[in-house]
Amino acid sequence: MTIESPAAASAEASTARAIEVSGLRKSYGALVAVDGISFTVAQNEIFGLLGPNGAGKTTTVEILEGLRGADSGEVTVAGVDVRRDPERVKALIGVQLQSSAFLDNLQLAELIPLFASFYGRRVDPQARRNLWDLVQTLRSQGRSIVLTTHYMEEAEALCDRVAIMDHGRILQLDTPDNLIQRLLDKGFRRAKVEREANLEDVFIDLTGHELREG
Repeated sequence: MTIESPAAASAEASTARAIEVSGLRKSYGALVAVDGISFTVAQNEIFGLLGPNGAGKTTTVEILEGLRGADSGEVTVAGVDVRRDPERVKALIGVQLQSSAFLDNLQLAELIPLFASFYGRRVDPQARRNLWDLVQTLRSQGRSIVLTTHYMEEAEALCDRVAIMDHGRILQLDTPDNLIQRLLDKGFRRAKVEREANLEDVFIDLTGHELREG
């Protein structure tokens, strides 16, 4: 999710914050999906929203996008109150999905060319790194970005700060470096030390970052 610079998008917007969330709650019957969370996203910040399936990430982002109503709490995006004017928010943001759901009743041989036709290219490690470059470019153009991902190395490489959610609550919110250091300070040590490079790095180094068609 990308957001235009608040200063450019709205005269009443804060000059420091692209998103402000306070006491956000959303339930589905007895299930509490988002349990009173609060956070802010600064201008030109890449903000990661991380957590396992069912943590409340999707519900939170859909509320930010004006696609789903909140039960309570305050949410502003680029200075616009999302609960009062969701249509205006939709005009200020962009959304890029990391993956797509498959269509029912289609065989794999049918799905592959279908999805290839949507994007005009094949999906591989080059494409993933290219997406990283795109995120950095959008930030350099004055946009703020909310990133939800299950790839922790992606969040660590791209995000200025991350919020780790579970059961509808934010467990910790800080920079990736600070969160990692906090874990190390508790005495955590990996049983096996990871190498500084992996096979994906080798692939990118040999083939280049640019996408190739065909």
